[in-house]
Amino acid sequence: MTLPNRKILCTLLCLLAGTLFAVCLQACDAKEPSSENQDAEIESPIIANDLSNQKVTAIAEDAQGHIWIGTFRGLNRYDVHDYHQYFCTDDSLGLPDNQITHLLRDSKNRFWVGTVNGVCLYTDKDNFRIIPVEADNKNIRQILEDRNGRIFLNTGFQLYAYHPETEKITCVLPDISSGHTFYAQCHIAPDNNLWVMTAVNLYCYDLSTLQLKETVALSGYPYYSYLHNNELWITGNRTLNIFDTRTRSFKPLPTPIAQNTTLCNADIVYIHPYGNNSLLLNTARHGMFYYNPGTGSVTRQDENGFPFEMPRFRINQMFTDSQQNLWIGSVDQGYTV
Repeated sequence: MTLPNRKILCTLLCLLAGTLFAVCLQACDAKEPSSENQDAEIESPIIANDLSNQKVTAIAEDAQGHIWIGTFRGLNRYDVHDYHQYFCTDDSLGLPDNQITHLLRDSKNRFWVGTVNGVCLYTDKDNFRIIPVEADNKNIRQILEDRNGRIFLNTGFQLYAYHPETEKITCVLPDISSGHTFYAQCHIAPDNNLWVMTAVNLYCYDLSTLQLKETVALSGYPYYSYLHNNELWITGNRTLNIFDTRTRSFKPLPTPIAQNTTLCNADIVYIHPYGNNSLLLNTARHGMFYYNPGTGSVTRQDENGFPFEMPRFRINQMFTDSQQNLWIGSVDQGYTV
């Protein structure tokens, strides 16, 4: 082949290679969704060997005994061998949002999933039915059930109720947080009264009429509350108070807790029941404490007598399943059992 012909052939080959490269780039762009639309493109469910995200935000058990783990990105159903990951998809059978906030199995064995953008019910077809929420703020912080089987949802500022006859959720208490300056926490006591804790007041509502029955002033600007039997444990900003919802009055701290100066002056950020009427009290800086009223003792996680070995991560969620296994979810490292 002469030199001019070789030059022409090389030029043609270079042009052909450039064209093929451009076509490949276009094909890759078409297959790879943008980061904004990536969640909408996800198929659901996906079977995987690990959680969809390492920040655990909710844990619950369904009627079949499956453990569900909500995360910052996606919902996971654990079946011992692998995880079925569920996401917000571009159809109506997925989650309302990938950020899970609350999980609840109610007395009718319905499985509720709360997200930052609404709520849905899991169906027997392995998908979800989104329940319309008539509100601008659809960030579901709590899902609660009263003793009559009615479902209520707390967005932090308003209380909503589920109407099964219309399959809708509407606002029933438009202002449960005075001034909208603090996320209110809601609890339904055994007598079926609704107690709402804010940073400055504790409110009691009659759930049958939704009328305000009582307002109790709080001190110290607490930010966390836990209902244990008929007692509201109210904590935060180095305060710990116990309010008896039956007598409508504060009661003294149990002697073992009152005598533990570390616990009394700590920021208690999470409380979970353990064993026979005992409590686990997790603090922001001093680890976990185990309060056993039967033995009248308080044990810190690094002391003899603490019932299990604590994981070395920041705790975000705790859940006890039907087999009495304790699931502990973390802020950024998944969970341990």
